[in-house]
Amino acid sequence: MKKLHDKFLLLIKDNFFLKMCALMSFPVLIITFFLLFNSLSYSKNYKELLKSGYLEKLELVCKENENSLKSVAVSIQLLSENPEFMNVICAKDVENLESGAVVERLLRQIKDNHEMIDSIFLYNRDNGVVYTEDGIYNPSVWFSLRYRYAEYGKRYWDEYIEPGSDMKVFQPSIVNDEETQKLIIPLVCTKFGATETNSMIIVNINLSKMLAAANESKLTEHSVFYILNNQTRNAFCEENFFTPPKGNIFFDNVRKEQTACFSYRIDGRKWLVMSYSPNTTMLSYSYIAIVPYSDINNSAAKVIYAMMSAGLLVLL
Repeated sequence: MKKLHDKFLLLIKDNFFLKMCALMSFPVLIITFFLLFNSLSYSKNYKELLKSGYLEKLELVCKENENSLKSVAVSIQLLSENPEFMNVICAKDVENLESGAVVERLLRQIKDNHEMIDSIFLYNRDNGVVYTEDGIYNPSVWFSLRYRYAEYGKRYWDEYIEPGSDMKVFQPSIVNDEETQKLIIPLVCTKFGATETNSMIIVNINLSKMLAAANESKLTEHSVFYILNNQTRNAFCEENFFTPPKGNIFFDNVRKEQTACFSYRIDGRKWLVMSYSPNTTMLSYSYIAIVPYSDINNSAAKVIYAMMSAGLLVLL
C-alpha cells in the first residue's frame, strides 16, 4: 500500500514538472515565432528604407554636381568679358607679369567658388605659357612635373583640336602633382565669346570631392558610392581606383531605368545596388550606392538581440 502511495505521488510530481515545462515553453515558442516574423519583416522594411534613402541621396548628389559644373561653365564664359583676360589668351608673345597676375586672380576666384575643382589653368599655345591660379609655368614643366596626367601629356594638348567648344568632358585620368595622386575629370573650353584663339582652359574636377558629400552621410557602415562612366563602363569610387562592372548584366540593370534597385554578387559577396541615371547631364554618368547584405543582416541581428533581451526580462 505504501509503495502504491509513493508511485502516485511520484506520478503527480512528474506530471506537475511536465506541465510546468510546457507552460514555460509556450511563451518561449511564442516569442521565438514573434522574433522570426519581426526579423523577416524588419529586413524587408530596412531594405526599402535604404532603397528610398539612397535613391534620394544619389539624385541630390547628381543634381548638386551638375549645378556646380554648369556654374563652372558660366564662370569660364564670363571671362570673355574681361579685356585683360582676352589680351592674354590672344597673345602671340609672352605678356607682362601684370597681365599674368590678372589671369591668376580670375582663375583663383573660379576655383575658390567651386569646391570640386582640383586645379584650373589656361594654356596659350601661341606664346607657350601655362597660366594657373598660383603662377605662370613653362608647359613642359607643368605637364611633366607639376600636373602630370596619365593619359594626356603636353603633346596631346599641343595637338588637341576642338573648334568652338564651350565645355567638353574628358575621360577620367589619374594625375600626379608634387604631393599626391588623384583621379581627375578634365573639362576643356576652347571658345571664349566670338574670338578665335589658340588657347584653352582646362578645369580639373576632383572625382573624390564629387563623392565626398555622399560618403559623409552613409546609411550603413560599409556602403560604397560609385560614379559609373556610361561610355567606358568603368566605375570610380572615392578611393580613386577603377572597378569595372562585372559583366553586362550589372550595366544593363543600372541603365534600364532612371532609378534602379537590384541584388548583385561582387567578389562572392551579395550586395544591394541602387542607382540613379539622369536623362540629360554634362557628364552622362550614373550614380551608384552599393550596400553589403551583411550590413542589413547585422542590423536585423541587433534588433532581434534587443527584442530577445526585452522578452527575457518580461519572463523573469
